[in-house]
This record gives sequence, structure tokens and C-alpha cells, in this order.
Amino acid sequence: MGGRLLEGRPWLAGHWIGKASLDVGSSRFWIGWVTRLYVSGLIGPGDRKSIQPMAKRLALGECDQLHHFIAAGVWDASPVETELLVQADRLVGGRDAVLVIDDTAITKKGTHSVGVAAQYASALGKTANCQTLVSLTLARG
Repeated sequence: MGGRLLEGRPWLAGHWIGKASLDVGSSRFWIGWVTRLYVSGLIGPGDRKSIQPMAKRLALGECDQLHHFIAAGVWDASPVETELLVQADRLVGGRDAVLVIDDTAITKKGTHSVGVAAQYASALGKTANCQTLVSLTLARG
């Protein structure tokens, strides 16, 4: 399976790293396996990074496993969050480091874009049909 899956897909090589160290029958193995597939789909070629196109590019046949992985959130995020904090502090942390949290509202006329709803738009000072995005910037003062 591995050799065929990797043919013409060099970006998938990292997907198999660490595979042998996990118990093949365990849920931990499944989570590790699907995590590597998902990340490979995100960083691999192709313009569309949604579940179905990625599953097709990864030669999974069906997209059910990948969809379940994303929808169910069956992983423990705390180790990743801890590592993110350690790396962020190492890169730009220190006594003068500041975390800036900002929201931006993009007004929209229609409802077809993802996340469009009647919601408070801080830039307008009122409720409007818009998309709202939040950015976190870790900076030094």
C-alpha cells in the first residue's frame, strides 16, 4: 500500500515517518495515520484544500475517514498547543513580547460566502451582514 500511495507523491514521504512506533491496531495509530494524510493533503499540490479534493489526490477512494477525522476532533490538542507556546516564546517571546488580538469585519451583501451572517462589525460600530475574522499577532514591543 505504502509504495503505491507514494508513487509520484514525494510530499507524502513524511506521512510514513514514525508509523512503526505505533501499535497498528490502536486508535492512536489511526489518528497519527490520518493526521499525516491530512497534513500531506494541505501541503501537497493542488489548489483546492477541502476534504473531497484532498482525498481524491491522496488516492483514498472515499473521503469518509478524512471527513470523520476533521469533523469529530478525536485528537487531544493540548500537546500541540503546548509546543506552539514553547516555539512562539522561543521565536518572539521575552519580557517585551505582546500578544495582539484583533477582529476584522468584511461586509458582504450576499450569504454565499463561508461565515457570512448578521453579526457585530466593530469597524462599523453596528450589526451588519459580514464575515468576521480574528487575528493573533505575537510581537515584540
